[in-house]
Amino acid sequence: MTDDPKQTRAVTTEMGGQKSNCDRVQNENSRPLISVNPPARRGHVSVTKIPDPRIPDNI
Repeated sequence: MTDDPKQTRAVTTEMGGQKSNCDRVQNENSRPLISVNPPARRGHVSVTKIPDPRIPDNI
């Protein structure tokens, strides 16, 4: 009798755990993509810094 409610609670906890795990996986996947984008942008920024000195030199 007591095992039935525990099993139901365990199922609800597992369902909630799976949902939170899916959210965490999505967040983890988003984080790598975001962290990969900034380095790419930084590379573009460093490339933009090279022409920037040339512009003041021309001025």
